[in-house]
Amino acid sequence: MKLSDNLGRRGWRKSILGDYVALSNGKGITSSQMGADKPIPVYGSGSIIGYTDKPLVFYDTIVIGRVGACGTVQIAKAPCWISDNAMYVTQIKPGLDFHFLFFLLSYLRLGTLASRTTQPSLPQGPILNHDFLLPPLPVQERIVEILQKADEIQRKRKEAMELVDKILPTLFLEMFGDPATNPKGYERVTIGEVTTLVTSGYTPRGGARNYVTEGPLLLRSQNIQMLRLDLEDCVHLPEHIFRDMQRVHVRQGDVLLNITGKGTAGRVAWVESSNLRAAVNQHVCIIRPKPDRIRSEYLAFILSTLPYQRIIENAPGSAQSGFNQARVRALEILVPPLPVQDAFVAQVRALAAVRTKCLFALDSIERGFEAMLTCAFTGELTAEWEAANAEWIAKRQAVYGCEGG
Repeated sequence: MKLSDNLGRRGWRKSILGDYVALSNGKGITSSQMGADKPIPVYGSGSIIGYTDKPLVFYDTIVIGRVGACGTVQIAKAPCWISDNAMYVTQIKPGLDFHFLFFLLSYLRLGTLASRTTQPSLPQGPILNHDFLLPPLPVQERIVEILQKADEIQRKRKEAMELVDKILPTLFLEMFGDPATNPKGYERVTIGEVTTLVTSGYTPRGGARNYVTEGPLLLRSQNIQMLRLDLEDCVHLPEHIFRDMQRVHVRQGDVLLNITGKGTAGRVAWVESSNLRAAVNQHVCIIRPKPDRIRSEYLAFILSTLPYQRIIENAPGSAQSGFNQARVRALEILVPPLPVQDAFVAQVRALAAVRTKCLFALDSIERGFEAMLTCAFTGELTAEWEAANAEWIAKRQAVYGCEGG
């Protein structure tokens, strides 16, 4: 990283993280030491993974993902426990602001420093040896002030997305009641009675060797999220293989249910587009509703409720093969009159439009925030402010008693 003469004149210095920061790895904690009713959060790689009653750390700190979600950065509020798949900041020397360090670590993309192995891990060494540009403390504070405001906008937009995702499951239960007790007395039938097809897919012989860079999609369990399709991590099939998989091509209105996979079984979504050229692999079941009996959105939502999720989760057999298409056909579901289903579908589509707008806005905000981070740590974000306040910055530095930050 080259330090320009201009930044040098403004008091920015090329520095090494290890000169300012000390890190420690977290400590292992067993499942028996955690419980939802305990008060102390346990921070893991990327998120809070549980709660315990004994703290490991008694001060607010910065947590970095070490194994798994390598390089993720979060602020842990004290008191807390840091698990052994993460590391945390144990010391910050004078001249480096805590929140400036948090945003800096987010900007440095630490995940790129992880080992490229079957189980990627991030050691402390490459982090501590990483160089960066350190501005004077008053400039750090100004950068933090700007970034925190932008981050708050980003956070509120994410909260709005989460709220939209919570509304429909609540609305479903209000409209139809608990499927386990059927308080409204709706007709009870098997899925096989209200569908024209229930079948699982398959992976073509040769597996990943068949995949190409573009073409029809092969939908796998990771593409079926709860109540939505995620086409970001799809693989593509050659046209001739896709034609051979005609039996498991998806159609508009199909409900797709993950029937195998630890942590993914039970996730369900539906196909909205008539232009989606895709087949499914063996982990995904296609359920094709009879349009004169049941709506796709309603069927997906009822399968997402707790009674059905428990049936799928507790199916006999291993976590990898416990559920199958025969069991899907035999599942009994409630079928309200179509006008009642249609009223619910109208709400689904209205909220889907809101979610799309939120998602578009969030994407724009996130791209703007990434650009802002780059400007912040290359000196562009505060250049004009620094020029206009150079004398005040120098006086503040004198008060801090540190020369360059």
